[in-house]
Amino acid sequence: MALSLTDRIIAAGQASGDPILLELGWSQRATALYHSGEVMAAESAFTKVHSFVCSNATRSRSMGIDVPLVALALWPMSLLQLGEVAAAEQQLAEVVRLFECCMHLPTLCCAFAQLACETLPFFDNHDDVLLVSPRSLPRPRSLIS
Repeated sequence: MALSLTDRIIAAGQASGDPILLELGWSQRATALYHSGEVMAAESAFTKVHSFVCSNATRSRSMGIDVPLVALALWPMSLLQLGEVAAAEQQLAEVVRLFECCMHLPTLCCAFAQLACETLPFFDNHDDVLLVSPRSLPRPRSLIS
C-alpha cells in the first residue's frame, strides 16, 4: 500500500515536473522500502533522495520538516544491512554533514533524533549517540537566535 502511494506521488511529480513532489515521493519510497526489509531497493532510493537533497535549492517542508533530509538518516543503516560497513560509515559522515548545514530547527530535531535512535546504536559507538542525542532536543534561545 505505502509503495503504491509513493509510486503515485512520483508519477504526479514526473507528470507535473514538480521537484518537491519528486523528492517527497522518493523520500517516502526509500523509507517504506527500508522498513519493509527491501534494503537493496531502499539503498538505491536513498541515493536518489541524496541527489535531490544536494541539488535542489527549494527544500520541501510540507510536513513542517525537511522530509527528504530526515529520511537520509536511515541510509547508512541500509548500507550496513547490506554488509557494506565502509560505505555505511562514509554515508553516515555525509548525512551528519548535511544535517549540520540545515538551519531549520524542527528538521534538525527530527533528523538527529532519528539518527540517535535508529542508526548510531548499530555502529556500536554509544559515545556518538551521547553526542548526537542532545542535538535532537531544542535548546531555548541558543538554537533559535
